[in-house]
Amino acid sequence: MGLAVDECLDNSISEDVKKANEVLGQQDAEQPTTPVKSRLQIPIPFEFKRPRRQNTRVFETNKLKKYLGPVLSHLERHEHSGPFLQPVDAEALGLVNYNDIVKQKMDLSTIRLRLETGFYIEPWQFIDDVWLMLDNAKRFNRKGTNVYRGAELLGKLFDEEVDRVMQEKMKYCCGKRLFYTPPTLFCVGKRVCIIPRETTYYSHGEQYIYCKKCFAAIPGDKVPLHNERQEIIKYVLKEEFDFRRNDHLEPEPLVPCRECGRLMHQICCMYLDHFWPDGYICENCRRPAFTPPVLLTAETLVKTRLSEFIESRVSNFLITSGAVDIKVAIRVVSSRDRLAQLKPQMNARFPERNGFPYRAKAIFAFLQLEGHEIAFFGMHVQEYGSDCPSPNNRRVYIGYLDSVQYFRPRELRTAVYREVLLGYLEYVRLRGFLTVHIWACPPGNDDDYIFHCHPPQQKIPQPGRLQEWYKTILRKGQEDKIVMEFKNLYKYILDEGLNPVDDLPYFEGDFWPMILEDSLKDIDKEEEKKKEEANANVTVAQGGPDSRLKKKPKKTIKRLSHHLAKDLPTKMINVIKRHQESFLVVILNTTEAIVNLPMRETEDGDCLLYADLMDGRDGLLSVAMERHYEFSSYRRAMFSTMLLLFELSHSEDQNVFMCSSCNLHFTKGFRCMECESESASVDMCPTCHDTERHIHDMTQIETKRNQTSQTSLLQLRMALVIGVLHAYTCFDDSCTRSTCQQYKQLYSHASACPRNSKDKCEECRPMAQLLKAHARFCIKVHCPVPNCSEFKMGFRLERVNKKFKHNRCLQRRMRMMLQQKSEQEPDSGEQTTIVDDIQPMELD
Repeated sequence: MGLAVDECLDNSISEDVKKANEVLGQQDAEQPTTPVKSRLQIPIPFEFKRPRRQNTRVFETNKLKKYLGPVLSHLERHEHSGPFLQPVDAEALGLVNYNDIVKQKMDLSTIRLRLETGFYIEPWQFIDDVWLMLDNAKRFNRKGTNVYRGAELLGKLFDEEVDRVMQEKMKYCCGKRLFYTPPTLFCVGKRVCIIPRETTYYSHGEQYIYCKKCFAAIPGDKVPLHNERQEIIKYVLKEEFDFRRNDHLEPEPLVPCRECGRLMHQICCMYLDHFWPDGYICENCRRPAFTPPVLLTAETLVKTRLSEFIESRVSNFLITSGAVDIKVAIRVVSSRDRLAQLKPQMNARFPERNGFPYRAKAIFAFLQLEGHEIAFFGMHVQEYGSDCPSPNNRRVYIGYLDSVQYFRPRELRTAVYREVLLGYLEYVRLRGFLTVHIWACPPGNDDDYIFHCHPPQQKIPQPGRLQEWYKTILRKGQEDKIVMEFKNLYKYILDEGLNPVDDLPYFEGDFWPMILEDSLKDIDKEEEKKKEEANANVTVAQGGPDSRLKKKPKKTIKRLSHHLAKDLPTKMINVIKRHQESFLVVILNTTEAIVNLPMRETEDGDCLLYADLMDGRDGLLSVAMERHYEFSSYRRAMFSTMLLLFELSHSEDQNVFMCSSCNLHFTKGFRCMECESESASVDMCPTCHDTERHIHDMTQIETKRNQTSQTSLLQLRMALVIGVLHAYTCFDDSCTRSTCQQYKQLYSHASACPRNSKDKCEECRPMAQLLKAHARFCIKVHCPVPNCSEFKMGFRLERVNKKFKHNRCLQRRMRMMLQQKSEQEPDSGEQTTIVDDIQPMELD
């Protein structure tokens, strides 16, 4: 089928290859405007050099001609191929700026020459050249021109033809040129606007990005740069900003087969280093006895009472609906105790309130399909229990709910979403919660709530349709005796006789804390303005003969302040009335009904689950955007789910063991009980257990994450912190502490390892992970452990960054809802200015 690199060099066509390369290489440094007359005298973007990667497959020239020649012939015979048959003669055609725009030139005659003379040694080189030619045409010519349309038609034909050949004849995963979805760029201006694809913007580094409109609106010739807390750190001249175009595309990576060298898309072959430690083997090269690696499933994650309750309800529904073979797993992937802190203005108004404690949970649903799993539904909730002070007592807030349309069968998709949500409502009702609050606001066109990059065909519902979707589910909840009643927030406040300021629930990341804070700020500004006017009147009065005027302004100030504060509830109730349909209150229980419930104190019998990846929606989205965990297509959704399951299964916070031989962490392995009794624990991973024989018989051990309680997690963390600190300060060579010698060996190697190779050193990695884990939980102010302070500072910056991004997202969400309402009511001037005047929120 193919030849090795060295064999190919001795092939009979090698002389032709050398000759063609010499001729092609001569023109690489020549003037680009020189007329091209000879078929061989064509510029190429790089000098031909055969790759020297070990085991790289090199196709024989006749094989490449046999498979790819017909594809190239179809392009040459196409009715729109005329402009692409020969190199572009920019000078003859009068294209003055062609050489400035098109840096690497390509045409069909060059591609034919390279194919005939053995220039290509594998098909991806051929594919790259064809796309380079078509991209050049699109880059230089405007949309709508004949050349641009011809490039589009040729590209469509080529994509279909080469994909079929690559899969059927050359045994590749596919022949498509695949790019990740480009990231959404957000302007840091006050409007919190989005920079669309193929539009221009201004940037100073990667952090400070402005759209053209916001950049032009900045007064003067200097731009203030803010840090994460919106504090100005310095000013930069406008001329120092780069003018860019939002057109960068990141290609999907290719993975070589260790046997044949074929390059496959990482996502196509579901490749992850952890499962292929010795390199990937494609399906063509797998022997009959080959056993593929077992991929992770949701079964490896913790099962909780909540997840089993919802999963049981969904399973019963699927069985009743006749979908017996459909398997859905529900998992709580994060459960942490948090505190919703009051913002400065509210804190000044209610100093006795020390915040509202709640438990934040992330609930995901996974579908088993075609041997793989896909995460298709996610929900972030906040549970304010019976120990939380009023007005948040016994309330639940559904902060974000998101889905991707990959559930099969399609006709049951919406019903399964309904069962998951109703299952959760039923569970919290039985635990004694009174109300559930929902902010029914769809995301913007370029925003994601939980899943990064939804399928292009999945439409974002309009606000009215989303609100009706929730109401339909809640009506089903009433039929099932889960929901007593539901109403919008405005009606709920009127029916309960609540004060819209003092009695309004205060949820983390909700719409109303922001509105309250802005309203209180406006009152302060008005009070300051009135005081200044009153003080001016005092000055005038003091100059006159009537001394009675001196005391009147003070009473006026007090009266004005009282009226302004009194107007706040009225102002809030008007805003609530205007947006009433976007906020639903679901009543699950009455105070009297709680007495008869088995769990009256809303106790959560489930353990806390720590996974930084799922700590709020921002954690997952940030990682997903950075690492391209996309759900834009079925194949990418499967791959992203596999990566998520791997991250969750190998979370830093789960109970893991360290191999005494290789110092790597593992969850399943072996322990010597005889050595354990002598205070010298010996644990071995499966690999070391098979290759290195211990003097005693060993017992199999396994992490039981579903049995991990909050107490044991805290004990584990404290043991890690104390163990690392002890090993660093211990000078006893015969210390019997189980982890002391292991940590000392890691210290010793890391100290002697050359600094410039630590990032690549396999032995240094466990040490770095150990120090990082220690710093995450260490509370010592002046810890002597190396790099502890640096890691702590990094964690603080991460938290501030996460908070900043969360606030930015909340601003966009608020602006989207307010803008939609303004479009629906164009004649209403109430609260419309906030659309353009949302300021960056303060970080708590």
